Amino acid sequence: MKILAKIITCVLVKEKIISRDDIEIYKYGVELLISTGVNLLLGLLLGGLLHSIMSGVIYFMVLATLRTQAGGYHASTYLWCGTIYCISFLAVMGMVRLFIYMNINSAWLMQGLLINMIFIWWYAPVLHHRSMEIEVRKHVKRKVVAIGFIWILIAMGIYYRRPQAGYTVLASIEVVLFHMILGKRLEEKRR
Repeated sequence: MKILAKIITCVLVKEKIISRDDIEIYKYGVELLISTGVNLLLGLLLGGLLHSIMSGVIYFMVLATLRTQAGGYHASTYLWCGTIYCISFLAVMGMVRLFIYMNINSAWLMQGLLINMIFIWWYAPVLHHRSMEIEVRKHVKRKVVAIGFIWILIAMGIYYRRPQAGYTVLASIEVVLFHMILGKRLEEKRR
């Protein structure tokens, strides 16, 4: 991934699209784009193998919107990141199957979403090696709550047409919370 990102940024410098001074910033950005694309493809592939591409898309979107703001565990390598992404998606699919088996109704779905969001609000943001001003922390918490509220509305709205989609939102939010708690514990251990 790093080699491909380096090649792409060198081409961008050669074509005078970016400045040579900013090459490291763009290289890192390209690495993140490639990593994100690979993770999306892995989720779609696993979703296809499990006959639920929709779940792969929902899982990716919850992580892309909620987890990027809330923070949480960060893998040390791109390979480990992809592995964690796949394992987490398989856990989401397992939870969805359990919710289907248990025939979770809309009231239980709403309760699960709200309880998870309260804990996410409590833990957010998980910093991952950087400090943050109090005002910035408050702003991030508000963004996390807003994004979480939107996901609750989406989950409840799609539940009545596609219960599995509502369950996937809940399970994905639970995975976000798990990664936040894990990240927080590791952050405390480093201190």
